[in-house]
Amino acid sequence: MKRKMISWGLVLMLLFNVAFSGVNVLAEEQTTTEAGQTGQAVVTTASPAGAQLLPQGNDVSAKLKNVEAELLQDEKPVSPNGTLDQNKPFQIKAGFDVPVLGDGISAGDAVQKGDKATITLAEGLQLKEETSFELREGLKIGTVTLRQSGNQILAEVVFDGDDDIYNGNSSDVKGQFEVNFEALSSGSGQNDTTVAFGVLGKSYNLKLVDIEYVLKKEGALDLKNRLVNWKITVELKDKNDHNNFLDLEGYTLIDDLFSNESRFNAGQYVDNSFKVEDENGTDKTDPANLNKKFEDPQDSSKVTKLDYTFPQGSVGKQVITLQTALTAEEANPQKHVSVTNKYNEARLYFKTDQAEKAKDGRLLTATGKEWIQKWGGAPDKVNTTFEWTITLNQEKERLEDVVVTDVLQAGMTFVSARLMKNGQVEKEWSDQPNDSKYELGTLDGEAQLIIKVKVERQNHEFSRNFKNLAEVTWKDNPSPFKRTADYTFKFVDNIEKDLVGGRKSDSARNWEQAAIRWKIKVHYAALKEMQIPRVFDLMIYDKVNAPKDSANRYQLKGLETFTLTAEGRQALGIQDDVAMRNFMQNLKPIYHDYLKYVDGSFKPLSGLEQGEITTFPVQNADGVTVGDLVMVSGPVKDGEDWEFILEAAVTDPYIMYIQPKGIDINNTAQLFDGTAFKGEARVSIADYKSRMLEKELLDEAQAEEFRNAPTAVLANSAKTTNPKKGYHYSDNTVLYRISINGDNHQYLDLALGQNVQLKDVLPEGWEFVSVNEQADYLIFKGETINFNTDNLSVTAKGEAISGKWNEAVPGLDWLAKKSTEIERNGTSHQKAEIVMGKAAAPYVVVLAARPTEAKLKEYLTKGGIPVMENKAVLRGDNTPDALFRTQKVEFDVRLLNKEVVSLGGVLEWTISYTPKNFPVPVEKAVLEDALSEGMNLRMRADGSLDLENAFFLYEVTPAGSKRISLVEGQDITYNAATRTLTLNLPDKQKSYRFTYLTDITGREGTKVNNKVNLKGIGNNAQSAEKEYKIQTIDGSGSYIANAWIEVRKVDEAGKPLAGAEFRLTSPDAAPRTLTTGVTGFIKFNHLLDANGTRIYTLKETKAPAGYLLNETEYTIVVERESATKVKVSINGVETREIRVVNKKKPVEPGDNTPLKPYDPDGGNDIPPLTPPTPPTKIEDNPVPEGSKTIPKVPEVPLTHEIPEGVPELPKTDGVPTGAFSLFGLALAVLGLLFKRSK
Repeated sequence: MKRKMISWGLVLMLLFNVAFSGVNVLAEEQTTTEAGQTGQAVVTTASPAGAQLLPQGNDVSAKLKNVEAELLQDEKPVSPNGTLDQNKPFQIKAGFDVPVLGDGISAGDAVQKGDKATITLAEGLQLKEETSFELREGLKIGTVTLRQSGNQILAEVVFDGDDDIYNGNSSDVKGQFEVNFEALSSGSGQNDTTVAFGVLGKSYNLKLVDIEYVLKKEGALDLKNRLVNWKITVELKDKNDHNNFLDLEGYTLIDDLFSNESRFNAGQYVDNSFKVEDENGTDKTDPANLNKKFEDPQDSSKVTKLDYTFPQGSVGKQVITLQTALTAEEANPQKHVSVTNKYNEARLYFKTDQAEKAKDGRLLTATGKEWIQKWGGAPDKVNTTFEWTITLNQEKERLEDVVVTDVLQAGMTFVSARLMKNGQVEKEWSDQPNDSKYELGTLDGEAQLIIKVKVERQNHEFSRNFKNLAEVTWKDNPSPFKRTADYTFKFVDNIEKDLVGGRKSDSARNWEQAAIRWKIKVHYAALKEMQIPRVFDLMIYDKVNAPKDSANRYQLKGLETFTLTAEGRQALGIQDDVAMRNFMQNLKPIYHDYLKYVDGSFKPLSGLEQGEITTFPVQNADGVTVGDLVMVSGPVKDGEDWEFILEAAVTDPYIMYIQPKGIDINNTAQLFDGTAFKGEARVSIADYKSRMLEKELLDEAQAEEFRNAPTAVLANSAKTTNPKKGYHYSDNTVLYRISINGDNHQYLDLALGQNVQLKDVLPEGWEFVSVNEQADYLIFKGETINFNTDNLSVTAKGEAISGKWNEAVPGLDWLAKKSTEIERNGTSHQKAEIVMGKAAAPYVVVLAARPTEAKLKEYLTKGGIPVMENKAVLRGDNTPDALFRTQKVEFDVRLLNKEVVSLGGVLEWTISYTPKNFPVPVEKAVLEDALSEGMNLRMRADGSLDLENAFFLYEVTPAGSKRISLVEGQDITYNAATRTLTLNLPDKQKSYRFTYLTDITGREGTKVNNKVNLKGIGNNAQSAEKEYKIQTIDGSGSYIANAWIEVRKVDEAGKPLAGAEFRLTSPDAAPRTLTTGVTGFIKFNHLLDANGTRIYTLKETKAPAGYLLNETEYTIVVERESATKVKVSINGVETREIRVVNKKKPVEPGDNTPLKPYDPDGGNDIPPLTPPTPPTKIEDNPVPEGSKTIPKVPEVPLTHEIPEGVPELPKTDGVPTGAFSLFGLALAVLGLLFKRSK
């Protein structure tokens, strides 16, 4: 009987040994040597195909247990329905349990050697190629083949491993392999798209990169070598990460060189000139990928198109260069005469969809070389001579045998000629050369041939125009280059016109009437030749039915159809319509803009003391008065010129809309003898700037003061255009400041039309409100804006005019109206209008607006920083395209803000709740603050929150802050399971500051964060989040100032356990409770603040689900040895680490529920512990039930790290399983000896 028991004991012990030293195989793929060899993340669209099994063996697919897979990117697990970055490789780690005879199951339930199974690993992904590898670690389990089937990846397993796996000698057999997928090819053509794929029935998303295509075409003409050098730069970049360059593999560059149907004409391609280089200049050209196309029916030898397909490895900037040829005519264009145009366009395509991704073209223009230029000048009115200057060889090349031909036009007589080089006379001619050919010899640089001519005055003419042609040839260029010049010789200066004080002068502006001041001078030499001298200045101020030019300016056309009234005709001696038409045609100015003569502005300066000014109304063909003909006349005094001043105001509304940009204003004065034209003078005022309208805000800092006492001083000092400063949170209003007619324009009714009006339209959901109790709006008179500034804002002055809507404006002939405007789409907008008549002075208007209650609540439920923009419009009856100015207002409707400060092992979090005067859209302000792992709230000994020392709520008022006491369960609660802190604020319309402390438990370099949300508003519209990265002073390095301990919670197999609760207590400190997460790791920080010693007790108070509570207690002694050193000992051993093991609960009789298999998603990544030297880990050694107490002896620490992927041998109550092996072997020997003795 005893032998049988011993024999059974031996069998049980051997089985026990096998069970604990069974083959836990984590078989890695052996054939993959680099990431991405086995797969690529190519999205497929083929219909799913069924799993195809291998042709022999039993299919045991259904027998495999716990077939699971995990998706990782950046070494981090990706949750189901999560999104992967296409730009980065990712991995599928798959595993399954293989039931074998050694598991104690029947042969029918076990996988036998030679069996096979098929696992549908993924759908929607593509393998690069089929691959096979073994599942083994020491012993071989089988062979896995990964292959593509439609849009599925199948893992086909053949269980052809070692016999010891299948003959009952092994148990707990697991297979595991990894498939690496490289980054998706950038040529997918699916930009900014998310596509779905599946892994073992779980859905994931792949975010395709939003590609930025960069294609730039450049070129340069090389006329000397008759070439065009083209350069094309191509690169692909991640739009969201410009340091991430993508491969151009699969893309085709097409270069259009010539097309009969289009403007493409780059010239004939130069053979072998195509080259591809990277940005470092390395030649990357693949000649086999370059194709030429010949599609010109007129010239079959002409290359019309090049296309080049980029090979693999074309990453980063790719620079393509090529050359095309120029014809002789194209290579030698003459400047100002002929032009060479060459156009080339490049396009980028991807082969799979043939969609154009990018293109760029470049037009190269050459006006050729400057060989000859000609002009007239240097007039001598006494001797009636002037000079033609012919400039040669501006290109500064060497020209031999240079000859210039210049035949003088009739009316000119040769006087002399000279050749100038470098400012010195090189050669002179006193007689005109034969055939007017000037032989200049060799020119090595630029030169000038100057020909002086004399002209004779005929019939008292004032001026005469001369036109002359010059030609140049030289040895290598017998074909002449030509240049013609015009010159008008004035025998007498009859009339001049300028601005008072000169161009761009401040004195050219009449500040009281915003007019342009012209000065006109007529020379006595002209006056004495005339019978009835008159100066006319035609000023058209009404652009009725006038067309606009390409610059949107009104054109002054049809002047020949304009006429004068009968009184005007009679006064000027115009007898009939024919004479009227001839007069108007002679009067037609060269330059003119819409202007209005300022009545009474005529001011004689000399020669016109008895002169007079007359204005004649000008009518268009419809009989409408559209302008004035201003005439200045008077007697001529011996030897005295006429000189006088006129003023004009701009009436072209387009010019008035150009603000603050400047524009030139043109005007022409003409000299007549009676009705006979004798000359004209024209002038422009440069950079005329209109100051008709501006829209600003009043700063919120001064808004309340302005409302209480609306003075001009405040209206000026509080103005701003900063959108962040215009919203007044005290009453949710905006004060707009609108400047009108800063030019002090006197003729706005002529420029804009009758009924000049200011209109301001608000966005939907906004309304006008009163500025204060006395006024719906305010108006100030203003000062004219200085012309030399770009400022558009009128300076307010005097007392404010208070007005009410829909009533006349007090003291002004104006009407103010407020109404609602309905758009076609049904939206409504409030509109304010002030009808101002002429508005012939500067003004400042102040309006008040605010969002409605409903609109404010809408802003609050969306959160963030809304931006509102609206515009003020100045217009009249004739200006539907009104002048407008916009102003933005930016306001912050975020109610919450969060900040964090590190106190060295402790984080101080502060939440600010600021409702301002917003109607908070919830019944009660409840804050929910979610804490991440890696930190814990401060708790009291009884497990409650330490409200007195670690949680502080203050009400914030302008007078200061006061602390509010909190009651746990009523004002504040903490849900440890969800790690959510909930705070009920006393009053939702008051401001509060909430500060609390957390102890850091995470490792150095990891991040902690929390997010607070105002409960009741969806989409986290009112929330604030803050993140903190644990620094050395917070983490492992904090022992310099503070002490810490680390606890690692694992099961018997060494896997981390979540949900274990540990409590740390001390007579001298508040208790702390921490719960392990998926890593099984927690850390207690900040154990000693002051000098001295502190003793703690650590105990597990709650076991993870499915495990027994470990009741071991640890005594922790913390001693400060110096200012920079703290000693920590656990159960008498100097160390800072504890490893606590939990045993699984036994299965109760009758309970057939299988234990839940280990979930790799629960966390495999256990950070390695790095204890101080010498490290000593404390293993808990639970006392077997019914035994006497055994002292706890620290286990000797491991002397090396276990390689990743190699499972740690499981422990039983802290005793290595090797002891069981030795004990089993001893029993076996005893059994044999016992049997032999029998």
